[in-house]
Amino acid sequence: MQEPVIHLLDCTLRDGSYQLGFGFTAADTAALAGGLDKAGLPEIEVGHGLGLGGAHQPGCAAAATDEEYVEAARSAVKSAKLGVFAIAGQASAEHVKAAARRGIDYLRIGVDSDYPQRAEGLVRVCHDLGVVPYVFFMQSSLVTPDILAENALTAARWGVSTIYVVDSAGFMTPDDVTKYVLAIRNRVDVTVGFHGHNNLHLAMANVVAAVKAGTKLIDCTLRGLGRSAGNAQTEAVALVLRRLGYRTGIDIAATIQIAGDYINARAPGHGNDGIDLAVGYAGLHSRYLKDVIGIAEQYDLMPIDLLLAVGERGQATMRTEILVEIARGMKRVA
Repeated sequence: MQEPVIHLLDCTLRDGSYQLGFGFTAADTAALAGGLDKAGLPEIEVGHGLGLGGAHQPGCAAAATDEEYVEAARSAVKSAKLGVFAIAGQASAEHVKAAARRGIDYLRIGVDSDYPQRAEGLVRVCHDLGVVPYVFFMQSSLVTPDILAENALTAARWGVSTIYVVDSAGFMTPDDVTKYVLAIRNRVDVTVGFHGHNNLHLAMANVVAAVKAGTKLIDCTLRGLGRSAGNAQTEAVALVLRRLGYRTGIDIAATIQIAGDYINARAPGHGNDGIDLAVGYAGLHSRYLKDVIGIAEQYDLMPIDLLLAVGERGQATMRTEILVEIARGMKRVA
């Protein structure tokens, strides 16, 4: 039986910009978006944290314009779908048209969960431009699951096929997420996405709940960089989903490397380090890390690559001879 596929949407270059004072430059965007694309991330969101037109809000100046962000990303992204965010009532049709001219594939339309009608105008602009609209119900928990499902049905009638449950404040529990996702899935034939924040340290648990409830599209950021307490961490999400038997199609080692190269330099100490994630995935107590490093050096391997290979066994170990056996096999394949 083939493993189910979950698509990850990396929004580091949008949500993560809050932690840097909206300081990602166009050059940062090109480099990071290009790296994510090469690592196999299927969807990448870029731009100001507040979306199109966000830089015009008081105290929210950014290092580049909306147009510069899209142009930079488009120059570097070859395979992934590229999108931007727009808050209904803030972004105008002209903002969306300018982004469309520069090559976005989708627009995520943020709208208050209790007032879906505000999104309709931007949805229709997207249809006219050939841009795929996603409706992003901000602060989903402010309405009941049944009301959110009814609002999702309204959006679906406009031709929207992807609708998000959004835990904007990091308030939801896994049970909450399950109820909201199932309410929409039981009422509307759409792809349900999930975007969560980590204020109660439940972002990862909520991702797992969303996926088990049938979500196919998960938001995440490198090192969990995002507004307030941040988001679910891209590298960790990929590893946890792999442990649970799902495929994401991304190169996890490359994604860990990108996070270390780009995010750790800009936001030191944020999120879990790649080696710690790999140790957890391998089911190997950290006291054996020196052994891992020594064996990896002996066989000319990267320690993270060895740990990820150990993790693919799907069973924890404390035996160094197993590490040697796996390293030897990796060396032969290489």
